[in-house]
Amino acid sequence: MKYLKGLILSTIIVLLTATVSQANNDYWRIDSDIYVEVEEYRGQRDNLDNKVFDKASMVGKLALTNPASLWSFYFDHRESLRNYGRNFSTSRDSYIRNRTQIGATRQLYKSHSAILNLNGTYRKESNDSAPNTPSRSSGSLYWLMPTGSFYFNKKWSFDFGMRFSTTVIF
Repeated sequence: MKYLKGLILSTIIVLLTATVSQANNDYWRIDSDIYVEVEEYRGQRDNLDNKVFDKASMVGKLALTNPASLWSFYFDHRESLRNYGRNFSTSRDSYIRNRTQIGATRQLYKSHSAILNLNGTYRKESNDSAPNTPSRSSGSLYWLMPTGSFYFNKKWSFDFGMRFSTTVIF
């Protein structure tokens, strides 16, 4: 009975908090996106006259935002098959490239005419190679990027972003 009372009380607290948060537009939203990218070099052929495809990527993205917060967060992961061959069949030159990004953005200033944000991101990239072949390099990248917008009127704005980064190759 003690556990049942605790469960009921916890449920009431959570529901009241969620209701008040949604009424104040102060709750975290989770946005996700999953898609496939296919990039092809048109007209490019290898030495055996096979079409050369640049990559086929499976991408997953997750974003966490709250209109009442100055912070937002995101996660991005992509698996890309770097491919040479016909109909995306693998060859001895094919390899998989993994890229994961995690970032946080802080809103520094907001008015009716301008917005200024500061974004920090960590990216990890690795390249898997086929068995019995030399390994490919992988690396990490960190950046800090101020971004923003200046609104001239309802139709025109100037958006900018400058990235300061460092790369570590393994």
